[in-house]
Amino acid sequence: MKPWRCWQIFRTAMPESAENGSEPERRLAPSEPASGWQPHPHAGHTLVYHVAARLLRLFLRLYGHCTVEGVENVPRTGPLLLACNHVSYLDPIMVLAALYRYRFTRSVAKSELWRSRLVAWFLDQVGASPVRRHSGDFAAIRRVLLWLEHGEAVLLFPEGGRSPDGKLQAPEQGLGFIALKSNVPIVPVAVFGSWQMLPAHRNSLRRSRLRVVFGEPRRLPAQISRVEAAEIVMDWIREIQAQEAGSPPSRQVASCH
Repeated sequence: MKPWRCWQIFRTAMPESAENGSEPERRLAPSEPASGWQPHPHAGHTLVYHVAARLLRLFLRLYGHCTVEGVENVPRTGPLLLACNHVSYLDPIMVLAALYRYRFTRSVAKSELWRSRLVAWFLDQVGASPVRRHSGDFAAIRRVLLWLEHGEAVLLFPEGGRSPDGKLQAPEQGLGFIALKSNVPIVPVAVFGSWQMLPAHRNSLRRSRLRVVFGEPRRLPAQISRVEAAEIVMDWIREIQAQEAGSPPSRQVASCH
């Protein structure tokens, strides 16, 4: 099956508001996943997870010639936050596929995606959890903090949603609060090429070279606000983008397979 056909099948299972990137017309009811949701007890260890990860890695390699740089910067054990820029639905797929068989990493996604039973079932299997965007979702924040207390790795997108123009947007305060509260190492991550392949305003794939770059783990300074913390993390991501744009990579480069 051709890659564009796979995307069409996935897109038809998604709610309209999740597909076009617009905000939902109504607020989530208390019975919807964001309030009563529970993580899959075997997330990251199911057959669905392993099959999906392998297929997605193959797709990224064949269709996007995806390469990964700096994965050795990601600690294999201990609590960890990964903070990445967000321009496309492909971003979490790229990062999590790059880390497959290296380190299982949980992630968060907008709660609107859980309105589709098929998409919700899949996201639960791969270790994603819902978050109500722009609303101070304390239940989602508590889940992330609990995972960090248990020594897990969690992928977050500081901007809170896909960039409409491919450029870095102002961060939300959620990452800053979690980072200061947990005081765990943070690995900045930058993805390249996903905006060209599948930007927020387009629903079809266009071939482009993909790249994932992991920076070195860092810690935030003490005595700063959550706003300052979020801005510092965005600066770390911005540094990776500037370095990659200014000179050819000098680190070890591996393909997404």
